[in-house]
Amino acid sequence: MAAIKVERIHGPARRAILKGLVAYNTAAVGKHGFKRISITLRHRGAIVGGLSADTFFSWMFIALFADVFRRDISGWAKAGWIILMVIFPFIGILAYLIARPKTEPGDLAMYQTRPAPQPAQHNAADEIAKAAELQDQGRITAAEYERIKQHALSY
Repeated sequence: MAAIKVERIHGPARRAILKGLVAYNTAAVGKHGFKRISITLRHRGAIVGGLSADTFFSWMFIALFADVFRRDISGWAKAGWIILMVIFPFIGILAYLIARPKTEPGDLAMYQTRPAPQPAQHNAADEIAKAAELQDQGRITAAEYERIKQHALSY
């Protein structure tokens, strides 16, 4: 059985995985100084597949810009944080992470799951009463009433 192992690889294994992918990515977006990570799929020691990715520092900016804009702070404070993060990225991001406002109740709302809906309580007496009312109104036959009654009592 093949095993999945996350590892940092070098040499021929890395070249085997990245050859076409690196050429395509470089042609599509240009050369960047990203740090590469790889996940390989090996079977009996031989690489049979894998994934490769480049870490992307800009995602830190995107996440923090979104955080700045959703906070309930003044426009000048938002502008100041954005300017600080753009001009001095490492210092600005670190300062924001240390000094940012405390977590608000709505911040964690997207990570919380709603409880599963509870199934309705089965009440045989109510079902039989509804069936009797339908039979009295002539909307169901006596045979249908008996079938509904038996079904309600079977729970």
